[in-house]
Amino acid sequence: MSPTTDLLTVKCEGMSSGGRYNRHSLSQARWQSEYLWPLVRAELARLADTTPATTPKALLLADLGCSEGGNAGSILSSVEEVLIGSGSHPRVVVWEDLPSNDWNTVVSVLDSNPSLRVATRDPLLTLPEASSKITSLLAEPAPTSATPAQPSVVLVALSFYSQVLPTASCPLLWSSTCMHWLSAPGPPLPRSIFPGDGPFRARAASDPAHEAWARRAAEDWETLLARRAEELEVGGLAVVGMVA
Repeated sequence: MSPTTDLLTVKCEGMSSGGRYNRHSLSQARWQSEYLWPLVRAELARLADTTPATTPKALLLADLGCSEGGNAGSILSSVEEVLIGSGSHPRVVVWEDLPSNDWNTVVSVLDSNPSLRVATRDPLLTLPEASSKITSLLAEPAPTSATPAQPSVVLVALSFYSQVLPTASCPLLWSSTCMHWLSAPGPPLPRSIFPGDGPFRARAASDPAHEAWARRAAEDWETLLARRAEELEVGGLAVVGMVA
C-alpha cells in the first residue's frame, strides 16, 4: 500500500449529545463502582473524621470529566451517603467538562435529584468566574438545623488541562475514565501499529508517529499533574481512573 493510503488521521470530535453517553457507558459505570469508588470512599471517611460535625467545615469536591452526568450522578449519590452519615458537612461539588459537552442533559440529570442544589444552571466558562462562585459558596454559613445541607453543584466548562478550581482549595477530586484523552491529536498513524494487525509493540516502538504520540501523552500527563497540584490543598488527594 502507498504511504498516503496506509495512514490513519485521527480527528478529535465531541461526544454525541442527547443522553447517548449516559445510555452507553455501563462498563465505565461498573469500573467506577468497583475500583474508583472504594478509593474515594476511604478518603471521604478520613475527611469526615477530621472535621467535627459540631463545627463543620465546607468541603470542596470535584468530578473532572463529568460528561452527561449519569455516572457522575451515581458517584455523587454515594458520596452523599457517606457525608450525611457522618454529619451535616456543607459541601460544594464541581462538575467539569468541555464547553462542547451536553450541558442540557447534565442539568436534567441534576434536576431529577431533589436532594441536590444546582448552583449554576449555565456552566461557568472562565477560571475567575468559577473561582468567584466556588469561593462564595464555600463561605456560606453552615446550616443550624439538624437537616443535612444540600450539596451545591457548580458546573464548569473548562478543559482539565487548565486550572479548574481555586488555588489550594480542594481536599479531594476524582476523574473516571476520561484523562486518557489527549489535549490534541498527534500526526497521522500507520494502520499497522494497531493491535490485531501484526506485532503491535515491535512496530509501534520503531514508528516516528507513535513516538510523537507517546511524547504528547507524557507531556499531557505532566500538565494534568501540575494543574491538579495547583488546585489541591496541602494533603489533598486526586483519584484518577485511566484506560490501560
